Amino acid sequence: MAVLEKEAKNKEKAKAKVERERAKLTQIEKERNGIEERLNSTKPLIELKEQESALKRPNKEDQAIIQDENTSPSEKEAAEARVGERNEELARLQTKIEERERALPL
Repeated sequence: MAVLEKEAKNKEKAKAKVERERAKLTQIEKERNGIEERLNSTKPLIELKEQESALKRPNKEDQAIIQDENTSPSEKEAAEARVGERNEELARLQTKIEERERALPL
């Protein structure tokens, strides 16, 4: 009985640790996004568009991997994860580009 109680206690400690680590990761991601925003706000529009193109190229390659019938499931999963990460970054970047383009004089 004591063994089961100890295991339950250890599981609770592990869950709490996972939650703390997730909270830390979320905070780090927020900080990274803020730094990215500040950096992008100082870049010229042409650099932002070049960065956008640079992110789109590997996405095309990963899309080919995802659509290839001969690709292993683990490779597809890894490619999908990379595309997802890049798409998040692209969305932030495209928002910044749109803001910059709207601010340009006609």
